[in-house]
Amino acid sequence: GMTTLQITQRILGDPLLDPAATGVLPKARRQLRQLVHASVQTLANQQREALYHANRDLVRGLRWLATLDGRTCGFCGARDGLVYEMNYRPRGHELPWGGGPGACHFGFRCVSLPVLASWRELGVDIDEPPPGQRASQDGPVSATLRFEDWLAAKPEAFQNRTFGPGGKAAFQRVQ
Repeated sequence: GMTTLQITQRILGDPLLDPAATGVLPKARRQLRQLVHASVQTLANQQREALYHANRDLVRGLRWLATLDGRTCGFCGARDGLVYEMNYRPRGHELPWGGGPGACHFGFRCVSLPVLASWRELGVDIDEPPPGQRASQDGPVSATLRFEDWLAAKPEAFQNRTFGPGGKAAFQRVQ
């Protein structure tokens, strides 16, 4: 029931509350926060996917959701919005699951979302609700906006900063 920050503070102490904790190197604190974050997110992703698999009668696939900001890596950005079968095979594209959100690299912030059966597939004669919104570093955007389109709308300097020298071209080749 604790946040990542609360877990980290409990392990390292909080220099504002405990002056003896100030001897901990800032790098160690940052690394511990990343480790705790990765551990919590890994467990959350595993439980989320177990729930999806336990409800295969309602879940038709898995959608990769990446973070829309300048810290998202090319591997995850290229997969943002893509759908995978429940057995992790690509649906309508060629990019492999690669372990999935949370298992493809350290420091991840991506998640998988369920692709649910439609109301009509469930025997209910109503239309699907319109797509909602998702977060981005620029504020809320359409839930259907993929990372590649979000990035394409950014200035070239931002794109180059995000991926570094040659990284932008590599990202474009992956797609």
